[in-house]
Amino acid sequence: MWKGAISSLLRFNQKFPTRHAAFQLTLKRRLNVSQTAEALRPFIFAVHPDFFGQHPEERATNEHSLKQLYAYIDGLRGEHHQVRPIDLKFFLRNYGQQKEQQSTTPEGFRPVSISLPFRDIYSTVTHILESCDIPTDHIQQSARQVQYGQVKSTKEATWDAFFYDYVEKAGGPRRQPSNTFSKDDTDVPLCLWMKLNMEPAREKMVSTQPIRDEADSIKKELMEKLRLEEISWKCPWDINLFKGCLKTLRDLVEEYPDVFENVKGGKMVFGHSTRLSYEGKAVLGHRDVPRYWLGLVNGLNEMYQMYGSMAGLEQQISACLGGVQVCRTHLDKAQAAPFKAYYQVLGQMLKGLYEEQQEEDSLVIPAGSLKDIQVQIISDSRPPVLSPSGKIYISHTAPPKAVKQFLIDSRDDARRILELNRDFKAEVAQLIQQCKQERSFTEFSQKDTVTNEEMRSCCQRLLEDPAIQSMDLRGAKIRVGRHYNLLDSGEMCIPWNWK
Repeated sequence: MWKGAISSLLRFNQKFPTRHAAFQLTLKRRLNVSQTAEALRPFIFAVHPDFFGQHPEERATNEHSLKQLYAYIDGLRGEHHQVRPIDLKFFLRNYGQQKEQQSTTPEGFRPVSISLPFRDIYSTVTHILESCDIPTDHIQQSARQVQYGQVKSTKEATWDAFFYDYVEKAGGPRRQPSNTFSKDDTDVPLCLWMKLNMEPAREKMVSTQPIRDEADSIKKELMEKLRLEEISWKCPWDINLFKGCLKTLRDLVEEYPDVFENVKGGKMVFGHSTRLSYEGKAVLGHRDVPRYWLGLVNGLNEMYQMYGSMAGLEQQISACLGGVQVCRTHLDKAQAAPFKAYYQVLGQMLKGLYEEQQEEDSLVIPAGSLKDIQVQIISDSRPPVLSPSGKIYISHTAPPKAVKQFLIDSRDDARRILELNRDFKAEVAQLIQQCKQERSFTEFSQKDTVTNEEMRSCCQRLLEDPAIQSMDLRGAKIRVGRHYNLLDSGEMCIPWNWK
């Protein structure tokens, strides 16, 4: 036994020769999406194309390199980490002594070349920051607290001082740490959090009102010029980014009026990635460079034709399955397949259904017998399943006969769940409206990550809690999610299970 234990220990030491090495491996695993975005923020601020409007060459270089960097990081987050080494070039805005010490272009920008041969996000982010002389201590400190299970601070997380200095010296406002709690401190009592944040939220709403007015003005101008039915915002970012995206879109429309004839009469959304959504909306990714937006808009006519054909495929599938309602994946779902991929999925499934109908022992579902059943066709290879929402998920690769049999066997349960959910949804909508009226909220809504059951619990407690009843919450904009957060726009996010 001891011999085996010693052998195991030796193998462990070979794998982790030092405590530092083991810690570094832990850092690589624990640098999640939000930590990555936080660590890269001073870098993004220094190279963002929006700050190079008067310098088209530098702007184009940074746009292209940022796009490559995003793709590289996304590849590292993939299951197999399939990325190739790349070389990137950026123009970095400089200030103060840095400008004197570093070689710069005639316009005052510092060119930086960054090689990325790494296969983990931690090394990649660290190398980027070090190449730009940006401190990296805050990355290790944050990860070390997670690694050793240190108690969370009750103070708001602050950026590295370097970032505050960069913002201020580059002409932007200096962001001072506020007397609030971190969004991860869900154990903080709601009354205390609201007491500390209600007045700052009102101040933020007042200070950002001109930004909202300008964004609304640009939005109205674009909708009238392009005769759009809708321009909406589907990103967890503040009003400043929305306004920036609108301005970029307006500039593109003025520069390429003929291209944007394709979008007239349609719907546009600012989202996470540039594509045509399942609902037929043109989605412009807020991280993508304008040329990607142009590429989408330029090909919209062809994609709209495919969109019409897609509806026809869904109708044919519905006819083969007793008239079921074929629902499409919601726009905000990160796992949603691209539009063209979904079109191919529908075609493959319909082909299988037609082939099954030609078999002698084909299972026939009477027409219209399942018209109240909702199904969603997915690209995953798994058996059909009845979801808690009452919707039936069907893989396009599932055997057609097994799909039909599952629909027949599950129809009663699906109807019962759908009816309960309809009543439940109506109850939650009524509670939301009641909270909004009795608490005098300007806005009150829930995030997609919050279920109706969780939202009902939150609303009932907001209406019944005497401490909440005694607070002055007039004019508050509340979004119910899973964490506390005070946005720059003055909107307050609270956890549904607040204390």
